[in-house]
Amino acid sequence: MPWVPAFLELLYEHCSSLRFYNVSCAHLSKRRSSLNQRPSTMKSTLSIAFALSFLTTVNATCYFPNGDATEDTPCNPDATHSTCCGPGYACLSNNVCTLTENVTPDIRKLSSYYVRASCTDKNWKSKECPAFCMNEDNGDNLGLGGMGMAKCDGDGSVDRYYCRNSQTAELSDNALCKNSSYHFDFSGSYFSSARPLTTLMFV
Repeated sequence: MPWVPAFLELLYEHCSSLRFYNVSCAHLSKRRSSLNQRPSTMKSTLSIAFALSFLTTVNATCYFPNGDATEDTPCNPDATHSTCCGPGYACLSNNVCTLTENVTPDIRKLSSYYVRASCTDKNWKSKECPAFCMNEDNGDNLGLGGMGMAKCDGDGSVDRYYCRNSQTAELSDNALCKNSSYHFDFSGSYFSSARPLTTLMFV
C-alpha cells in the first residue's frame, strides 16, 4: 500500500503542530528511521502496523474514577497507561495537574491551581493513575472536572497536598497541613517529586 509510507512522512513533517494530541516527535522520528532501514519486502506490513499503533496512541481515551470518559490528554502517550490532564494544564511528575496561563480564562477562574484529573486506565488499577482525592465520603468529586487540590506551603522539603472537599472546606491551611488525617505527601521533596513534564496545549 503506497499511501502508508507517505502517511507516515506526513505525520513526521507535521508532528510539531499536533501538540494537542501530545505527539512524541522524537519517538516518531526514531520509529520512522527504524522502518526505513528494514528490507523493502517488510516495509508495507510494518508501516501499516506502526500507523495503526500511532493512531491508537493519539486517540487514547482518558477516564475519571467513576468511569466517565473525558477529552483530557495523556501526559505520557507512549506508556501503557498514563495520568491525563486537561488542555492548557501542565503534567507534574507526581501525577498532579497544575493550572497554567494556557488554560482558557473561563476555566481558569473556576479551577483549583492543582487538580487530580483522569487516567487512561478505565478501571484505575494502574499505578500510573493519580490515586488520591478519590473518597466520595469526604466529598471528593469522581466525575467531570476532576478534583481540586491545594498544596501546603513550606520550605520545599516535603511535597504535601490536601483535597479541597467538604471535609476540608471550613478548616484553615495551617490546620490541614499539620494534621495527617487531612493531607498526604509524595515521596521526596517538592523539587524532586513535582517536576513539570509537559504542558498539554490546545490546537
